[in-house]
Amino acid sequence: VDRLPDFQVNVDTLTNLPVSEETRSLLADLPRSLFDCQSSPSRIGIFIRRYCSETRPYFPWHIDGNAFTANVALSSPNDYSGGHLRVLVEDSIRTLKRNQGDVTVHTNAVC
Repeated sequence: VDRLPDFQVNVDTLTNLPVSEETRSLLADLPRSLFDCQSSPSRIGIFIRRYCSETRPYFPWHIDGNAFTANVALSSPNDYSGGHLRVLVEDSIRTLKRNQGDVTVHTNAVC
């Protein structure tokens, strides 16, 4: 998107995601439980992305390519400065304060 290094690792299945079995199960069920989606998504894109103040301080505003996105905070906010998830809600930019393990879920209708 912006030609900066991604520091991204693609994960081919939920089984390979480095989280507990309970978390895997919850993530797999998100489309149905949150968005009344009756079937499983035909394509699941899973990746882990590292942000770093020197090389990847932010990710540009964008619209996600997947129908649903679950963004999991893998680090404690005490372990870094900046780097908070920012979203556009009703023409206002908001910063979401999250703890390690918190999950933010949305459809691709947001940017």
